[in-house]
Amino acid sequence: MGTEHAIVHGLRVTYEVDGQGPVVLFIHGWAGYRLQWKEAPKFLTSFKVIALDLHGFGDSEESSHISIPEDYVEPVCEFVRDLNIDRLILVGHSAGGLVAANVALRLADKVNGLVLVEVPVGKEL
Repeated sequence: MGTEHAIVHGLRVTYEVDGQGPVVLFIHGWAGYRLQWKEAPKFLTSFKVIALDLHGFGDSEESSHISIPEDYVEPVCEFVRDLNIDRLILVGHSAGGLVAANVALRLADKVNGLVLVEVPVGKEL
């Protein structure tokens, strides 16, 4: 995977990219970061895998305006738009699953699939 950076909501975010094909965007859970998905490209050889560090995690800058999962929804939507991703599959773990589900609602025209891993049942943003 190759490390790249983008400016989202005025702050630097770090992400990893590997492969070619349809995009699969991985969103980590609370206290996680992008490298928890480092093995994914080995299994998703026909996909472009992107693993994002949310603001305040991994190597991304922290934001004083982002503190709960719902605060990450719009920055992730902005990230998708800024990278000109037309279609994607979202994968979210734990709190990242809550973010992914809400991103899928906002960007329904771009989302081909949604995978939620260990997401708190009955939890809303």
